Parts: sequence; C-alpha cells; structure tokens
Amino acid sequence: MDDEERIGRRAFFGRVLLAAGGVATVLTLSGCPGGDGDDDDDDGGDDGDDD
Repeated sequence: MDDEERIGRRAFFGRVLLAAGGVATVLTLSGCPGGDGDDDDDDGGDDGDDD
C-alpha cells in the first residue's frame, strides 16, 4: 500500500465520520421535545409560565 492510497483512505474515513456526526446531531436536535417549561396549554394543566 503506497502513501497516496493510505492518505485517500484516511480522508475517506474522516469524511464518513464527519457525515455520521452531522446526521446524529440533526437527529438529536430534531427529536428534542419542548420539555415541561413550554408555553402551550393544550393539556389543560397549569405549568405556571403563562405569558
């Protein structure tokens, strides 16, 4: 295996890891619910933060 092939393979795996990290970040951020402190009162409960 020569140096160019080794560098190309390293760059390829680096890009794959970068893309996988980006996909994981997008999925994590899009899957986050508003939590208990959100302002929507459709559940009828009083969460104490009505504006």
